[in-house]
Amino acid sequence: MLINLVLLPSVFKLTDGNTKNLDKIATILSVARNRFIFLTKNDYSDEVYAALEQGDQSWESDVRQSATQILDCIAKGNKVVVDSIFQDKLHCQDLVCNPYLSIGMTHDELYFIISENCFQCTEMTLNELIDRGHKILKLDRTSIPESLLNKISKTDLQADHGVWDKNKFQENILYPIFKHSCKVQIYDRYIGRASVENEGYKNTLKWLVEFYKDCSNSDNKIFEIYTGVGFRNKEQTEEDWLSRVSEIRNNIVLTRNELSSIMPESCDFYLAKEGGRDTLNHARYIRTDQALICIESGLDLLQKNNRIRDFHAFHCSDVKLIDRHVLKVKRNNILPIKKR
Repeated sequence: MLINLVLLPSVFKLTDGNTKNLDKIATILSVARNRFIFLTKNDYSDEVYAALEQGDQSWESDVRQSATQILDCIAKGNKVVVDSIFQDKLHCQDLVCNPYLSIGMTHDELYFIISENCFQCTEMTLNELIDRGHKILKLDRTSIPESLLNKISKTDLQADHGVWDKNKFQENILYPIFKHSCKVQIYDRYIGRASVENEGYKNTLKWLVEFYKDCSNSDNKIFEIYTGVGFRNKEQTEEDWLSRVSEIRNNIVLTRNELSSIMPESCDFYLAKEGGRDTLNHARYIRTDQALICIESGLDLLQKNNRIRDFHAFHCSDVKLIDRHVLKVKRNNILPIKKR
């Protein structure tokens, strides 16, 4: 769902024959929109401009403008600054590139964008990165592969009931959005009212918390769940409805305690009574620092034998929508304050 990208500074070292490189990079970023995570260093911009100075097109105004636009895109997008190690094992003659190549030694499933001349001095390193499962996109004089454009332009994944298992869901959806995330928010108004009878919700939440704890490289992980208890229907008496609310509330407290045992200081639950203006949005979201994913048809994903129920997962751009409903749940939360 997200693509982890390493863009070597050397691709900005332009000559008369490769000025189209920046156009290709801009095309890739445009197609993928905000679904890239850039793995980079703090001084990346300085190294890019230094590479521009070394090329013979460095003072062309349109070239510098294109480079600046790409850097702006990186600055405004999802960016993760990482430490680089294992540089002594690399073979690049350009020492500036070594820290970026070494990212591939400690991270999984990366896309490396390199210049067409890279294979002249780093073939051993690049082959090792390929063996580790990374993808290498060389900016040569050919067009961008259609297969790559199709992959990075894809915004959704779906499967019928039981077709995917737990591991496939982790690999294709959870790992890309959890890996660099400091905070995860789960929103589904039906978790509260349905989890009393449906163990699939509790099993799914436990799985998500455990996988996030193990997967994320953040030192300060936060996992939050937002849900509601629903309306009183016409057939219910006030007493019956309040009894149902109490049952849901007690069940969620038990679930919260169980999840908190996995992440003691940073896992919390919010449960709201709905009504009037405080009606919650009928949708299911997994939100992280880098992405907002909508899940249809339900968040009781984990079924028997570690199979996944039918689902449709897709990127959403309107983060303000979930923000409004998260605030509604927090404002009307009926759970007791969690003991720290």
